[in-house]
Amino acid sequence: NMSAHLNTLSSQIVSLYQNPNLSSTPSIEQLYNAVSLNDIPNLIVSYSENLYILDFVSRLICIQINESNVDDNVRMNIFQLFVQHVEMDGKWWKMLVESLTDKGRSEGNLRALILLLRNAKKEAANGIGRGFNCALREAVLLYLNKQKKLPQDFQTTIAECISALNEKEPVLLCIRKQHDNIVNYILPHLISSWTQQQLVEVFCEIATRRDASLLQWLQVSADAITQWCMQIVDQKRGIDEPVLRRLILTVQLTIQNHILKLERKEYSVQAFLISFFKLTFSPVVLNSDNLEIYMECLEVWSCLSLSISDDEKREKFYEGCIHELMPKILKCSLYVQDGSPIMSSLDDSVERGAHETEVDEYLSHCVDTLAVICSSSTSNNHFTASIFDLMVKIIMQYQQLSAFNDPTAYRLARDSQTMILLFSQFASFLLDSFDKYRSIVDQFLRGIIGLTKFMAEKRIYFEGRAHQSLFVNCLHTCQTFFPWVRHELSLDATQGRVMIHALSDLLIGCIVNETPEWIIQESTTTFVRLITSIHFAHTHEFESFQQLCQQLPQFSSARSPLKGVAPKIHLAVSNSILLPKRDSDVHKKEWKEKVYGLYFNSSVVEPLRALLQSAEFDANPHGVTSTTHLIVHLKILNQLLKSIQEQSLTIRNIFFEQFAPLRSVILQLFSMYKDSWIMSDSLLSLLQSIFKSLHSQIGMEFIESTMNTFLQSLARPENVSRIIQNNNGKKFVKKLLSLQTILMADGNRRFRQLLPIYLKTSKDLIYVVISQDNGSSSVDIKGDFFHFLYTTLHQHFDYFAENPSDLMFIMQCFLDSLQSLDLNIVHLNLNYLRNLNASHILFKRPFFQAQYARAFMQNLALVLKSRNHELNNERILSTLFEMCQANGFTELFQLIQRQDLSEGGTTSVTEPSFQRALMEWIYA
Repeated sequence: NMSAHLNTLSSQIVSLYQNPNLSSTPSIEQLYNAVSLNDIPNLIVSYSENLYILDFVSRLICIQINESNVDDNVRMNIFQLFVQHVEMDGKWWKMLVESLTDKGRSEGNLRALILLLRNAKKEAANGIGRGFNCALREAVLLYLNKQKKLPQDFQTTIAECISALNEKEPVLLCIRKQHDNIVNYILPHLISSWTQQQLVEVFCEIATRRDASLLQWLQVSADAITQWCMQIVDQKRGIDEPVLRRLILTVQLTIQNHILKLERKEYSVQAFLISFFKLTFSPVVLNSDNLEIYMECLEVWSCLSLSISDDEKREKFYEGCIHELMPKILKCSLYVQDGSPIMSSLDDSVERGAHETEVDEYLSHCVDTLAVICSSSTSNNHFTASIFDLMVKIIMQYQQLSAFNDPTAYRLARDSQTMILLFSQFASFLLDSFDKYRSIVDQFLRGIIGLTKFMAEKRIYFEGRAHQSLFVNCLHTCQTFFPWVRHELSLDATQGRVMIHALSDLLIGCIVNETPEWIIQESTTTFVRLITSIHFAHTHEFESFQQLCQQLPQFSSARSPLKGVAPKIHLAVSNSILLPKRDSDVHKKEWKEKVYGLYFNSSVVEPLRALLQSAEFDANPHGVTSTTHLIVHLKILNQLLKSIQEQSLTIRNIFFEQFAPLRSVILQLFSMYKDSWIMSDSLLSLLQSIFKSLHSQIGMEFIESTMNTFLQSLARPENVSRIIQNNNGKKFVKKLLSLQTILMADGNRRFRQLLPIYLKTSKDLIYVVISQDNGSSSVDIKGDFFHFLYTTLHQHFDYFAENPSDLMFIMQCFLDSLQSLDLNIVHLNLNYLRNLNASHILFKRPFFQAQYARAFMQNLALVLKSRNHELNNERILSTLFEMCQANGFTELFQLIQRQDLSEGGTTSVTEPSFQRALMEWIYA
């Protein structure tokens, strides 16, 4: 009967897997219910070769074994049968093992299974299925993951199981979970039997730990690595790349986390490092197809250098190693040394990212590593002179070449760049040791200036990427040593001036000559940083700078992308005179007035007058050449004006003294070009900067003349309407409003005489147009218009007591704007109204209460009800509450039919209850 029952069950199970859609096939739920717990052992024993049945049984066990009424002995018997009869892969064992501890079951089940499996191994190692190791591994891993601290009485059992498994994963888990007793038990066995690849994984995991618990095994690891490194070097053949990279990482982690511990234990760190040193520069690494392996070795040496920095005793201990390391890395970074196959194998034609080729990335990494290695004072003293001598030798060879389009020139250009970059890494050290290295740095800077000038004169940067990179790095190196030049200037003014003069001549030559755009940009940046970082206020005296100022407009006109060059240079020179960052007698007001006058007249005014008086300009002032040149001059003036906006009155007065003669010129130009959209933008921006920076100095005559020119252009509403249809026309009107706002914001009563005409223009011309325009033409202007109205009312509130018609105009503008569909305008004007209430108690003023309070409150309530401005609801509610506080809540509460809220008087209404009532009304 049992046999027949099992046969029936097995047939149905197989049918379920093979023909699940047949009507005669039971469902999996029906079969689960048909199989009892007593059937499971019989199915396991009788059908241990049938994968369908075993899969079904394993899934059933995971369900039935967790039933609360199943005895633990029954569970263990079932597992024992699986161990003895079934050969299954790891995923089934993992599922079965985890079922022992599912749903909060006791860890005792898992321990019992581990003991069962260990005993099965001891008693009948050859008589159990191959699934034994899977079961044991999964049970051990699960137990280790669940236990923070292993019970003392079970540690030996776990250790025996891991040793029996002879697998990497449980060992690594023990190291990570800090089960050190087990690690100490199993490692002797592993070291004698495991392969190099397996051991490297274990040693890397040990090195990852930062504590000293496994220090004895770190020493074993270091000994093994020392031996492996020497074997690799002696055999001159590689090992698997993943193994080699893991070995290098293990060395790095050992140095990073444990080198100091090993030193204190008097371990032979020197032998360990010597073996890795030999590996780093062995053919196995240097001939590797994977450059990253050598880079990873360099990273290890960087870690060592960082670990001993700022520790003079340890620096001395490793001095020999570091001194051997430097020339080796340098040899692998230069073509002329012929010491490494790496350089010749790299690609320098394809950019891999960030505008860098493979050679750029490699050399940058090497230089960074060398910089770290040489970071200690001991190393700096040892290497500075030798690096300088080698650099001079290489640069000299480069400059002696007769042709620059062949491989020799390419290699020398690359090597020159590498040496310059490396020497630049010493900049801060050299500045700290100024007296000792003054002569060397002086020679170095002169050499860099000479090399850059040599390349510029011969236009070598056209010969290829290597030469371009060298040229740019020469400029960047000059910037690195600007602090040194500043220090030199403070000690020896003559010598410092000579150096600055040489740099200025070089950079200006690169800017004005027919050079590529990128060289002009780099040279301009370097020149500006020279002037600003050194705070040298005499650049304008150099003849080369005077020539530059004469040529900049013409130069910029031919190169439209570089029109910003001239303003940058003038700004730097102007600031170096007006805004020195050091305090000395030479920079007192009288000196600034004199020196700035010389600069401004010779470098700004005279070139502008020369242009305006030229025959070409006189013949065709609206021509492309004339207007393009003039725009450059206007941008220079604009930049200088912007730079003094936030400066002291003294600085602005000094500037104005020199600028004053140009007032008539600018008025003449504005009148000439007011209808030229090409010119007006530059002129309008200049006028805005003049008003912002010099409105107190510029004089009423200039202000009135400027504003009259604006008003003559507008004249009638139809002119305004026509003008704002054009983007440049919008700028014209916006600038007018901006200039009016600047004057009104001053609060000075002498500007009040201009108010009637400004308000009349706003009322009769601008507002007439923008209030009738429902399109997008006036959107950009409205913000400036309301800003002008707000500023005028805020700064000159008392004026409107005598001019009620102007006040009515402004209030009506604000009232009408609340019906706008433009969220930004409504948001802006609500802020303006609340600010006016805060500063001038607007909502309590009699004129407001009598004429506007009711209209404003009704308008705002209707805006809320329309739900067109929900983003502004909070601001509208706050504004309404302030108005009601000043004028009473009754009328508004009648509007929303909530008279009950005001029964207790004005003081009884709180802002939260007020807002709540209105929100209920809005969404009713």
